[in-house]
Amino acid sequence: MNNKTVRQLSHYLELGGVILLFIFSLGIVLPSPLPTILNIASYGILFLLIVARFKHFAYVVTRDKLLLLLVAFTVISVLWSVDEFVLDSARGMIRTTMFGAYLATRYSSREQMRLLCWVFSIAIALSLVAGALLPSYGAHVVNGVLSWRGVFAHKQELGRLMSLAAPLFLINALEKRDRWLSLAGLVGAFILLRLSHSATGLLTFIFALSLLPFYIIVKQNKYRLLPLAVGLLISFIAVIVVTLNIQTIVVDYLGKDMEFNGRTPIWNLVVKKGLEKPFFGYGYHGFWSSDAGDYVLARTWLGDYDEPGKIVDSGKKKAGGIAHNGFLDLFVQLGFVGLILFTLNLIMLSARVFLLLFTTRSIEYFWIIIFIGINLVTNISDSLTILESNNIFWIVYVAVAMTTALELSRLRRKQKQIKYSENLTVTA
Repeated sequence: MNNKTVRQLSHYLELGGVILLFIFSLGIVLPSPLPTILNIASYGILFLLIVARFKHFAYVVTRDKLLLLLVAFTVISVLWSVDEFVLDSARGMIRTTMFGAYLATRYSSREQMRLLCWVFSIAIALSLVAGALLPSYGAHVVNGVLSWRGVFAHKQELGRLMSLAAPLFLINALEKRDRWLSLAGLVGAFILLRLSHSATGLLTFIFALSLLPFYIIVKQNKYRLLPLAVGLLISFIAVIVVTLNIQTIVVDYLGKDMEFNGRTPIWNLVVKKGLEKPFFGYGYHGFWSSDAGDYVLARTWLGDYDEPGKIVDSGKKKAGGIAHNGFLDLFVQLGFVGLILFTLNLIMLSARVFLLLFTTRSIEYFWIIIFIGINLVTNISDSLTILESNNIFWIVYVAVAMTTALELSRLRRKQKQIKYSENLTVTA
């Protein structure tokens, strides 16, 4: 084989490895022993990908030092975690973080968007086939309603992913990138979102749509303020309408109660027990394995019990052990230290993205804003996606955090070079 053929083969093998790692991170339900095999193989694949670009990788992971500090603190917290599986969870989290860093090393923000389109397309195609042809696998009954779950364990997982996929396909369709793939993906994502009957996924999708008026900002220059004003006005009105009608939306349309399906009692108890260890928390994945987690489980619908305070099956806490609010889960795991570290990192990431967006007017940074918003909504109303292993939200978060740090640094260097050249010209 000549050098060109070897390079092409290497490229396709690398791309195949990346797609496989992405698919593994989606949490697709597979028959045993495939999950175990893929789990072991994922470490080898990631090792080979990183080794090939180790110097660049080592440089990239240091571009966001606050994120690196957060991950390091999470790893250290295993020392006071009582979860018997904490080492496995920590290894998985480190692998997931390193995969996100690898994506930042290898692909630009625009290339990452295209990768995600292909990954979501695969997930949509598999879920449509599973729901239509294998209903015992692709659907289940939740609260008396038949809901599609596709190739995932629960309808909420399918809804959460589709609420992330649909805005990405819509943006690509508006930009006329891979237009037919984007339109097909958008239709497929919306169909699955409706068939899943995921209220959280639907609300998240509506939230993403409410940000689309800001698309005008990207396309207009700073002197055309009318479209910007209209876009801001529409978004402001949408927020006001939703706020004033939140009870109607939640109770009448979505069929929920104002305690958000019993979430608020859980949140109150989690905060109460979290404040008993406010600074460092119960350690990574440690809260729901502790006596404090048992206390919450025994007094809410998360746990199975015959009488208040007595758990029948303590193994249930592995399945029910989430606060249904990602920031509360982060707080009880890592305390105020971890919560503050993540919040500061999120603020810095948002500032970078907005600066890049208004400087370059590139649509990929608008997509990142939508992703950040969806990630926030997901953690407020549903489950933890922060510092979680095999979680595509955490992979993308790490990737965009490090990629935007790199791209902002390059942009500033370029601006300095232009300014230096202009000064030389004036001097001459």
